[in-house]
Amino acid sequence: MKPTEPAGLNENHERRLATAIAGIDAAAARLLDLLEQRNTPQTRTTLLENLSESETRLLRAALRKLQAAAAAFGEKYALKKRRRDLRRIIVAELSQVWTTLEDLHPDHLRGYGVVPHAAARELRQDLVPLQEALEQLFSALQVDRAKR
Repeated sequence: MKPTEPAGLNENHERRLATAIAGIDAAAARLLDLLEQRNTPQTRTTLLENLSESETRLLRAALRKLQAAAAAFGEKYALKKRRRDLRRIIVAELSQVWTTLEDLHPDHLRGYGVVPHAAARELRQDLVPLQEALEQLFSALQVDRAKR
């Protein structure tokens, strides 16, 4: 038993606590990124900035306090830090984008009504640059089609 571990917690408890604390920390980090506008701008999404400066300051302080509390909790219970594989995260995200892109194919839009032939032809052509960009991303990661 670890010196800081309360009696009775087993490895399953530790894993669950570690996952939850990592999730809390990650959520706080995402919110701080939004407040500090450190995230990469999205080209097709706008962010309605409807917080006052005082609200933003209070939120930042509270989020930093939440992160510190999560870190202290993790230290107290000697929780293992979550290890993330950047390559796997990127491949998973790109695979989701690939699936979304495939769903935009005119044949897959039938459930929304018939896509006229001229519109389908144009849509197929307009999807090509997106597919090519994804191919380039997968190629950079040396991921073949079978692993997508």
